[in-house]
Amino acid sequence: MKFAVIMTVVVVFLIGALVVLNNQTQNASQTFDDKPSTEGQPLLGNKDATVTITEFGDYKCPSCKQWTETVFPDLKKDYIDKDQVNFSYINFVNEQHGRGSELSALASEQVWKEDPASFWKFHEALYKAQPDNDTMENEWATPAKLADITEANTKIKRDKLISSLNDKTFSEQLKTDNSLISKYSVDSTPTIFVNDVKIDKPFDYDKIKETIAKELKGQSDEK
Repeated sequence: MKFAVIMTVVVVFLIGALVVLNNQTQNASQTFDDKPSTEGQPLLGNKDATVTITEFGDYKCPSCKQWTETVFPDLKKDYIDKDQVNFSYINFVNEQHGRGSELSALASEQVWKEDPASFWKFHEALYKAQPDNDTMENEWATPAKLADITEANTKIKRDKLISSLNDKTFSEQLKTDNSLISKYSVDSTPTIFVNDVKIDKPFDYDKIKETIAKELKGQSDEK
């Protein structure tokens, strides 16, 4: 009986240890061979900065809106505005968020290609337009609404945007984004990279700062 009790305790302990180890493995930041390419992507800040922050985001994603409103302002103030890092945004179209996910991504691709100087103003306005109770059923990102946002924040006329959305004119750009999503094993939004490091907890700003510091120090040591 005593032996059975001891074995039960050992088994329970081993199972618990495996669960903890598995969780630690799943939550650990992952390092890739290179950082996501910024070629053809929106880029904010010093283009020659040695550290790039990349967000894989979805304009229909409530968590992305939260990240943009809470974490990004500090990131911009502390690093981007000081020319230490730059910031890139890659569209992640999620069918679970409804048709508006694709439409808003297509609209953003058009703005970046046709009026890049207005992109970040449009980017911020689009997230502000997302309602707090956004769901797949609450389809606010319609062609008409996107046209309103675009015309108010860029030089692109609403009729041109609606026509492009109907024709999916910028769908090739989304294919490029999808290839990066696949290459870097992105399965949720927001997913944040600091150079080639995928951050395990995108809302942990201390972790982001720690990784940026390591990358800046590493670049400095190489000189």
